Amino acid sequence: MVTAINWVCTGTDGSVTSSSSGTANLGTPNPAEFVSYDDITQSLAAQWVSQCISMLGVEELIAVQIGQLTKPISQSQTPPF
Repeated sequence: MVTAINWVCTGTDGSVTSSSSGTANLGTPNPAEFVSYDDITQSLAAQWVSQCISMLGVEELIAVQIGQLTKPISQSQTPPF
């Protein structure tokens, strides 16, 4: 029985890529909603993960990281350093 799912979410903008990963702990399975292991699809697993974590938040974080990598913030300092 599946009680946890390791996940990776990756975003790409041109040649810049950023990703985040983690583990979604699904908790105690509900026998009434049992799904045979062979019948678990990527879509169903993604749905289970989305019930445990905010994928929108993860996607927003990745977008910010990509933005920082593609348009780095430059800081100028005046002497003395």
